[in-house]
Amino acid sequence: MTPEEFAIAQQKLGWTDMRLAAELNVTEKIVRRWTDGSLKIPKYEAKRIAWEAALAERDAALRAAGIRECEWVKSWEAEELPKREKDLEPHFKRLDDHAENCPTCRAREQFVKERFPSLPEMPTSGLVSTFQWWDRLLQRFPEWTHPVFNGAVIVTALTAFRVLPGLARGASPVIALALPAGAAFGAIGGLAYSALRPLIKAGGPRRTLAHILVLLTYVSAGFAVWDVGERLSSNVSVAGSIGLWSFIVVSAVVVTLWRRTSSNETM
Repeated sequence: MTPEEFAIAQQKLGWTDMRLAAELNVTEKIVRRWTDGSLKIPKYEAKRIAWEAALAERDAALRAAGIRECEWVKSWEAEELPKREKDLEPHFKRLDDHAENCPTCRAREQFVKERFPSLPEMPTSGLVSTFQWWDRLLQRFPEWTHPVFNGAVIVTALTAFRVLPGLARGASPVIALALPAGAAFGAIGGLAYSALRPLIKAGGPRRTLAHILVLLTYVSAGFAVWDVGERLSSNVSVAGSIGLWSFIVVSAVVVTLWRRTSSNETM
């Protein structure tokens, strides 16, 4: 964001330097340096300013056109966000369902769509941006593969906590093979979840059984990864057969149930 773009955004917002500094948790001196161009505006703050300015510009245009706000949306925005993750999707779906059938919301959306370009990128923290990037990447693949990729990444990350310190202490580079092994086992754990998802959605005893099988698959995968690390780093193989075979057995059960579920859906 250039100083000129910053000045235009601040004008759209109608915020003083003091208000802008308070909103962005910086000092007024920093805001003034952004204005005269002596200090570059950080990426997150630039996105935040552009986002807020775009919203303010749209709201001002809607008010000038006499298009009133939707009271239902105002009431929805006043609600507290659900604390449980599983309740978040229904919470936002209520808004989507309302907007599709509300004349006021449709009029506001149409007005903005005809007069303004798309909103700039929403400001997010580095961690949230990473999750958003990962979600966009997953959307390129079929839905059933998402748990597979997630499982591979999670187990690989957990395996790295064991492998990397060993490498730092001078252990044999061979132990790095535990990382792709972790990815493979995590992917199979994710495949188990994806395969058993119909049973999980069905509820009742079948849901409990499916959760247990998925948990066992991940536990067995973790045990197998641990054993691989032990084998590669110290040639200890006492528990290797137990970990590997328990993993194979659970995976076989999961695949069998998956095939049965798929065959029932196609009938």
